[in-house]
Amino acid sequence: MTGSGRIFLDGGRPKDHNGLGVDLGLSFTSEQDLDHNLWFDPEAAGKNVKFLLKVHQGEMSPTLSRLALKGIALPLFKREFYGDATPVEIEEEIHEIPERNSQLLDAYMDRVGDADIDQTILDQAIDDATALQLVSRSLRSRSADNTILLPTGLEKDHISQPTSFTVLRRQSLGRAPLFVSGVRAAAHINTPEANAHRIQIRPADLLSGGANRYDLAEALIAEQRDAVVSTEDHDLVENAEAHIRGKITRHFDAI
Repeated sequence: MTGSGRIFLDGGRPKDHNGLGVDLGLSFTSEQDLDHNLWFDPEAAGKNVKFLLKVHQGEMSPTLSRLALKGIALPLFKREFYGDATPVEIEEEIHEIPERNSQLLDAYMDRVGDADIDQTILDQAIDDATALQLVSRSLRSRSADNTILLPTGLEKDHISQPTSFTVLRRQSLGRAPLFVSGVRAAAHINTPEANAHRIQIRPADLLSGGANRYDLAEALIAEQRDAVVSTEDHDLVENAEAHIRGKITRHFDAI
């Protein structure tokens, strides 16, 4: 076969040697397709995320971590899409987000120390799910949720380990990329002009009283289950939420 007859996969889509799309009469679903639909056709995004979760099931990878969070946050994308016309059932699903995310955290905690699991990837997944849980706590009480965290961001960040989040302030308005990592990703270092628009949450800054990431995750899980939470764990959760919300507020106030 000559070079002109070859077909390549780029971003989950078939293209020829010139980079032009090729129609094979087949359908491909990529994470880019999912992210587009999360914003512009969230009903279709539900099918996308189910398909992609099935493709990546059984692995512990940054991709699976991102997809799990996108599936959990899907009702929030639907509300952003429908606005004032949001159906009641979607509002009910939004109130279930803390519980669903807590279940994901619990599943991650069951894998801590598993020799067959890449613990570095697992730790990042726990950090990302913890950040989403801290910002989503208000959804549980049905209080005003002015600040929401959506697990999708810049397309070029798909290959990085931290999930690219978008933080929105709904009533007071505001939108910015956010990522959870103790180290700046190369994409952020190489584009200093964009760094001012990104919010970095360092996992270590969420901790207090000598706690580690697992202590914080367990405290959040216990809180969601309405279990008895010690004063130390209560303070740990409250301080962590205050830190992440403070970072977000200061970022928008400085713009």
